[in-house]
This record gives sequence, structure tokens and C-alpha cells, in this order.
Amino acid sequence: MANTAEKDSSKLIRLSEHRRRLTNRARRSLNGKPGPHLAAESETIWLARTLLITGAAGLSAALFGSFGLWSAGERGSIPLFAPLPSPLFLAAAAFNAGWRLVRGETGVMPHVGLAGGALIALALADIGEILSRSGTLELDSTARLAILALGIAVVVGVWAASFSMRRRQGETS
Repeated sequence: MANTAEKDSSKLIRLSEHRRRLTNRARRSLNGKPGPHLAAESETIWLARTLLITGAAGLSAALFGSFGLWSAGERGSIPLFAPLPSPLFLAAAAFNAGWRLVRGETGVMPHVGLAGGALIALALADIGEILSRSGTLELDSTARLAILALGIAVVVGVWAASFSMRRRQGETS
């Protein structure tokens, strides 16, 4: 058994015989934060996905009758969203901007700004229409859900518009 231990000991690397690492070796960043270039690419990808989803939601609102959300009032059922043209415009603007962002085209920022502005304007108009028709104290759960969804659309619109302005500033600087 002593013979096998002597044979196996030759395979071991002793720490005292091991060489130290060179001191001029390139060191990694220890903070683990992505650089500004990587963060900008990530934001671009997420904004493109969000705009494509928003375009799909706008198209479904146009095709399926304003999400099928109706509020029962004294005068009968009234739609909670605007009729056909505004969701179609929103869908076209959001799809255009999202698709151009995905493809990485140059000069896409005006399209992103247009989609963001359309989201803000149309969502605020629809919120105003819901509140004017049903009153602030008499909101049913469908109207509250619609206002929540439109509030999210306003946030996405502000994100797209600010992204467009930040990128345009970066291109001119």
C-alpha cells in the first residue's frame, strides 16, 4: 500500500511549487454593473418589444370593438374607448417604431417620439372620455380597469418620448 501512495503522490501539485500569477494581468471589474452601451441596448430592446405589444393592443382595439368594454349607463351601453381611427393610428405608429427599433435602423427616433406622443394623447383623451361619461364617483369596475390600462399606456408613452429625446440629444452631441 505504501507503493501506491508513493506513485500517486507524484500526481499531486504542491502549493509551494506552484508559480504565482503575474501582477500585470488584466483585472475584471468587480462592481458587476453593465456599461452604458449595454444598458442602452437593453433599453432599446425592451422599448421595441413594448411598442410592438402596444401596436398589437391598438390593432385588437380597432378590430374587436374597443376591447369590448362597455359601460351600462342611464342611456344604455356606451363604449369606453374612442372609435376605430385612433386605435388604428396608434397601432400603425407603434408597430412602425417598434419594428424599426428591432431592425436597428438609423433615424428611428422621430418615429419613436411620434408613437410615444400618440400613446400619451390618445390615452389621456380616452381617460377624459371615460370620466366625463360615467362621472368620477360612479365608476364601475370595468371603467376602473380601463383607466388603469390607459394609465399604463401613458407611462409607456412617456418612456418612449423620453427615450427618443435622450437619443436625439446623444446623436447631436
